[in-house]
Amino acid sequence: IIDDAMQWGWDAALETVQFRMQGLALLKEYIPFSQMDGEQNDGFEIFQSQDAQVLESVMDHWSTLSENCLQFLGHFPFSFDRDHWGFKDIQQVIRIKGEGVLHPAKMLGAWQERCRNIGVEVLYGLNVDGVNLHDGSVHIRDHIVSPQHLIICTNGLTSSLLQGLDVIPARNQVLVTNEILDHPWGSSFHQR
Repeated sequence: IIDDAMQWGWDAALETVQFRMQGLALLKEYIPFSQMDGEQNDGFEIFQSQDAQVLESVMDHWSTLSENCLQFLGHFPFSFDRDHWGFKDIQQVIRIKGEGVLHPAKMLGAWQERCRNIGVEVLYGLNVDGVNLHDGSVHIRDHIVSPQHLIICTNGLTSSLLQGLDVIPARNQVLVTNEILDHPWGSSFHQR
């Protein structure tokens, strides 16, 4: 949040957090959280010795973060914690109350099933060359497809389809491993 606030301002950064929270609440209305293996067991921001400068910035902005979270979210979800997992070289841990994880493939599978059940067809593996916003047609290779309804889901390439739309890809990572049965973390971790 602090990094986003430094780039866009506090209002925009916390509005984004509000949108994410509202989006998750809406998602859970359509797909039960358990169906996505969802858990809200808090998240953790991990700082190692090489993150000293970032940690210093966090500490410098801590009171401003607190004030803004209370104003926008109605609560302050961050608190200092300790390394419960035996990670190496941990200088500081910050707990993020209410943050969670879900299984992205199970979420997508549930959406696909829901769409099929109401007659919506989702196509994958096609490169969309253009979109005509006036008639809703989609240009794919040498073909023009004119669906009854068109939904464009944003990603980093959306601005190449819709001129004038300023879409900035979000930084996001998903860690994929074999199951780690000895260490079932059940939380999300952030480390720079």
